[in-house]
Amino acid sequence: MNITLEHNGKTYLGEIGTVERTMLGYEDHGIFTGALYFDFGGSGQGYGFRALSTKYTYPWIAAILEVAGVREWERVKESKLVALRSESYGTIEGIADLSGSQVMIADEHAKWYGTIVEEEGGN
Repeated sequence: MNITLEHNGKTYLGEIGTVERTMLGYEDHGIFTGALYFDFGGSGQGYGFRALSTKYTYPWIAAILEVAGVREWERVKESKLVALRSESYGTIEGIADLSGSQVMIADEHAKWYGTIVEEEGGN
């Protein structure tokens, strides 16, 4: 099922999918990374693949838990979420709950958190 969702003045195309698995660990090049893998019923796509520094890891995980409506990382698997893209079949730029009230756009989240880190004098 495809939907549209407006967030912070931008309209996203949304596709409802089930998180079939998650990844939180070191990828092939030794970079600590996190990702969600969606099943859209006949196709699949990943979201995330962010290098998670020590200062970014907790907020990234906490934001995903909030959007998924769960309290434990293990429960993200099997969650039904909306994958948000700027164009059909493009990169998943963010996720939302089914009501559209909880939204996480990866680049916005990284910019917001980067600003907080700079204000605190961290890297």
